[in-house]
Amino acid sequence: MTDNLTKPPFDLASPPEDPPEACVDPVMWATARELLAEHEPVDGYCESCETTEFPCAGRSLADQGLQTSCGVRAPMWDFWTHLMQVKAEHAEH
Repeated sequence: MTDNLTKPPFDLASPPEDPPEACVDPVMWATARELLAEHEPVDGYCESCETTEFPCAGRSLADQGLQTSCGVRAPMWDFWTHLMQVKAEHAEH
């Protein structure tokens, strides 16, 4: 995966459900998008994290996964890259 982008090719405040053209890892995008859906605040409250903090930890992790899937080197780049490797290994078995 390349890390040539510095800004995500989508609006972080409202990322699309489908990966943008610049997405280099659609599986990572789908995984991060699923996590994002779990951490969408309802009336300013994340029911998954049980907090009014925004972004909550889950939303931050999801945002970084979406960015990483598009080649943006986000702080959790290594985590997301490793997670996809583990996911691929488990899919092979």
